[in-house]
Amino acid sequence: MLGLESNLLISIILFIVGSVGFFAYPPQIAQLYRTKKSDDINVLTYLMWMFCYLVLAAYTFIFTTSPVLFIINIIEGALCLWVIVLTLKYKKKV
Repeated sequence: MLGLESNLLISIILFIVGSVGFFAYPPQIAQLYRTKKSDDINVLTYLMWMFCYLVLAAYTFIFTTSPVLFIINIIEGALCLWVIVLTLKYKKKV
């Protein structure tokens, strides 16, 4: 088992990483709304990211006592879903 200090350090690191990731999505979402074009965005990439965030959310829910980390991962999964929806909406029909 990890000590309390180690768990706190892991929680802080996960919070920082999650926060940085959180701020990476709004520019992409804004670009999609602004240009109404999504031809260069790979949906599979965002599906994989969404899967990762949902797994991380499950991990933080089960193995940590931090609801903040859980919420951050759920929000990031939702932001991935938002990008996916906008990407599919603005894809050019072939």
